[in-house]
Amino acid sequence: MLKKTILIFALLLIGLSYGLEEYYGHNRESLVTSETRQNINAVIDGIKANQIVETFDEWYHQDVEMFENGNSDGRKGKAQNRIVEKNFADNSVIHDVKVLKLLVDEEMSSYLMFMNYTKSGENHASSQWGIQYWKDGLIIREEFWYSSH
Repeated sequence: MLKKTILIFALLLIGLSYGLEEYYGHNRESLVTSETRQNINAVIDGIKANQIVETFDEWYHQDVEMFENGNSDGRKGKAQNRIVEKNFADNSVIHDVKVLKLLVDEEMSSYLMFMNYTKSGENHASSQWGIQYWKDGLIIREEFWYSSH
């Protein structure tokens, strides 16, 4: 009888252990997705507030690589990309930003954003997809996809 009780107890522990592993595994994914969602929302809020450079400084990784329609044009590293972001910020005023779609899954996020802005005295109204890959809570790679007409 004692052997049977020990066997049942051992099976219960194994089952409980497996269940906890499954629970904490899914819970970890949930926590990572939640953190990524909070981070991308902070980035979007910075864009809406016309704080492009400040947002870049806070949320982008030192080794970030950025792409426009599949082309990085040597935009590797935070220093190189900061020049591009600062140029946009210094020559642009954002009037309206609307996030039309937002997707977040673990360490990846994507949004479809409509933006109305003036750059170098010329008004622009356009939509683009932004795709972010996150590492250690910072954007390590970002791609922008838009129509170039």
